[in-house]
Amino acid sequence: MSMQQWYINRFSRHWLAGFLPAMMILCLSNMASAQGLAAFKDRQNRLIIFDHGAFKKVEYLPPRSYKIGNQYIAYVDDGQNFKIFYNGESHLIAEYDIKRYFITDNQMVFRIGDQLRSLEQGKINVVAAWVQQNFDYGDSIIAFKTFTDYFVVFYQGQKTELEQIKIRSFKCGNNLVAYLDYADVFKVWADGEIIELDNYPPNSYKTGTNTVAYEDNFGYFMIHYKGELYETGLFEIPSYKVGDDIVAFVDEMDQFKVFYQGKFTALTDARPKAYIVEDNMLAYLDLNNHFKIFFDGEEQTLETYAPQRFKADKDVVAYMDYEGRLKAWYNGELREVSDQIIDKFAVYGKTIVYWTDSQEIKVFYEGKTYHYY
Repeated sequence: MSMQQWYINRFSRHWLAGFLPAMMILCLSNMASAQGLAAFKDRQNRLIIFDHGAFKKVEYLPPRSYKIGNQYIAYVDDGQNFKIFYNGESHLIAEYDIKRYFITDNQMVFRIGDQLRSLEQGKINVVAAWVQQNFDYGDSIIAFKTFTDYFVVFYQGQKTELEQIKIRSFKCGNNLVAYLDYADVFKVWADGEIIELDNYPPNSYKTGTNTVAYEDNFGYFMIHYKGELYETGLFEIPSYKVGDDIVAFVDEMDQFKVFYQGKFTALTDARPKAYIVEDNMLAYLDLNNHFKIFFDGEEQTLETYAPQRFKADKDVVAYMDYEGRLKAWYNGELREVSDQIIDKFAVYGKTIVYWTDSQEIKVFYEGKTYHYY
């Protein structure tokens, strides 16, 4: 039996209408390089995609919604068709509106009816035949509860059953999942192993790449990183955020610190006015209004004033200076992105889209500025 006939027998025509176009994606062999995609609506509300230096008008009517990842841009068009832009072209996934879809750096997760599916490396995967609200996802992982309350992870194309009795909660990082089992035992699944972190439920927990940070049942702050548990000795800390191999936190004495790849570093003696952790990047504003970043194990001061706005993505921090012009820490150096005053901006990997105060749309990518007309 051919693959096409198998799908015809497996699904009704309603499902087939949405799935056969997706099968075409499996034939694409050349994956688009990461971090060269962005999307925006122009003055006519048309969907415009920036693809590694080129603007493409993929739809001439306003989209109902769209989301942007490193490798895919997913959207619902005006006719309620669900599509993705991948390898320079738009592909139809389903001929009806998808109510829930999500994009990460490496995959797209979506539901068709009660089915949970993923698109990763150009391949559609049926992750679960039936799932409703009980799933979470990261860059490369999906975790879900089946209708029988089994707890399962889908990672690198493989399903692994973790628990057969209903668990209490779970959160995915980018390559792991932390969860509380039926007996309130706190566990993490990573690198194919289940590790018990604590016999009591944590007060809070957050996940990232290779990393789970949590406050245990007694209020002590703990970090699990690449199979090792780090006991900080800190109690009831005010704030913490988790990213890729990084945890930034304010300790009980209001000192600002960072844990990065197994090492602790003290950054300031006072709580920052603001801080964000995105992927592998930490950006923060200290008590003296100095704008700083922590990246690849090193701290760097970008400005000695508070920027009007700042955003980060993997390897990039972009911000509006005190005059309203756009700057970025990009490829390891500080760049002046725009010499014009801007209205707003967005960061998608190494692609920065911005609107000037006269509503011109421009894109900064790999050292060049592209004007959309």
